[in-house]
Amino acid sequence: MRIVTDLGIGSAPLRPRRSWSPASLFQDGAEGAWYDPGAEGGVWRDAAGTLPALPDDPVARIDDMSGNGHHAMQATVAARPILRRSDGLSWLEFDGVDDALVTAGVNFPADSLTMIAAAEKVSVTTTQLFMGLGSSVRFHVNRSSSVNRVSLLDGSSERRGSVQGGIHRVVASGIVDRAAGVVALRENGMASNQSQTGTPPGGSFGNLSIALGASSTGALILNGKFFGGLVRLGVLPEAVIATVEAWMAARSGVTP
Repeated sequence: MRIVTDLGIGSAPLRPRRSWSPASLFQDGAEGAWYDPGAEGGVWRDAAGTLPALPDDPVARIDDMSGNGHHAMQATVAARPILRRSDGLSWLEFDGVDDALVTAGVNFPADSLTMIAAAEKVSVTTTQLFMGLGSSVRFHVNRSSSVNRVSLLDGSSERRGSVQGGIHRVVASGIVDRAAGVVALRENGMASNQSQTGTPPGGSFGNLSIALGASSTGALILNGKFFGGLVRLGVLPEAVIATVEAWMAARSGVTP
């Protein structure tokens, strides 16, 4: 397998075919999960998945649309994000206090993966996570030296994004390949110009919970919007990553 060390595609992201969706990435039974707040019949007011969430409802469960059954849930009523819809977009609104959605443990028996997610941080004072796997691989907006950057981390290894500043909406794409020692990141279709720090851990990822809006331990709580995200074992081809980015951009209102 050829390893993409910087995710530099060198051309504009592809436009996905009208009928395309990330579901095609999991048709071969690949391990992973895909969450879409705009999916019909995929967002619920109850953990059993019997009461569809309407705009402005608290969300107890968002279904894994990959077909792998890794639904993310929140049992505590006060810690449930709110489903919002406006101008044709749908997102989960996390309050920055205690909101989070977390899956049961998922076995990731490999040492490489691809993660792509769309989110917006609406406060700039803390480091906040929008999608992660246990305490291992995670996307967050890192608050360091009064600068906010999107980061992808695996253990102590990190790749920070190029874009600095306060509030911005982003489609973040990342790969982790532990065997190759690579952590790579793109923001809105552009490869990060920042150097990777550290080396990712060795071995497979193991059994990890998928967390949205906060870490699986309730830290790094997001004050912002989650428009959708996916994680899949293996390093996806460049053209496929670009197609997912374009699909996520359309779902989040980001201009690639």
